[in-house]
Amino acid sequence: MPSLRQALATYINHDAEADELDNIQANKEIVWTENLLKSIEWKLFEDLCMEFLRIKNCDAKVTSTGADGGIDIKITDRNGIVFAIAQCKAWSKPVGVKPIRELYGIMAGERIKLGLFLTTSGFSEDARNFADGKSLILIDSREMVEAINQLAPNGRAKLDGLIRQNDYQTPTCVNCNTKMVKRTAKTGPNAGNAFWGCVNFPRCKNTMKVRKQSDASSTHQ
Repeated sequence: MPSLRQALATYINHDAEADELDNIQANKEIVWTENLLKSIEWKLFEDLCMEFLRIKNCDAKVTSTGADGGIDIKITDRNGIVFAIAQCKAWSKPVGVKPIRELYGIMAGERIKLGLFLTTSGFSEDARNFADGKSLILIDSREMVEAINQLAPNGRAKLDGLIRQNDYQTPTCVNCNTKMVKRTAKTGPNAGNAFWGCVNFPRCKNTMKVRKQSDASSTHQ
């Protein structure tokens, strides 16, 4: 697989990577670790990936919530043509080969030259084997944290700001794009158990499990 920088080099200019970013005042630099990355809810992780790509001087835009057949981010070239698509999944379990095959299928169907899959977890051996030799870049939690920590100070500050300015652990409703609230089931087999519910209930009945503290990442599938 090509590196992220190598794959994007044909389409973008890296020279201005950090210089064009706005300065964000920070009292203290956030320490980026895999544990922090795994604690970020799915929607903010998408926003984090988009900002990371923008720091790399990509023209990246997040697609509408829950739309585009699983495409989370589109990247356009100098002429405004989409040349890359990305999926960003805040999952706790390793990504298997199926989502990678689906991403590659979207690329083939829409004649997209490059595909990226970024996750807060890792990838199975089958997933990596499938991506090998193709225009696919798989970025797991370790690689993502390393890439963030290697950014210039202004780039780091930009991503730090996302964490400081947001409730980064409370999940977002995929239907309504609003933060969910923690509720307790009153009846049924899960009575007494906490869960995340949409603030727009009963109009929206979307729910998510409350994950254990040791496995705090919200799963959006």
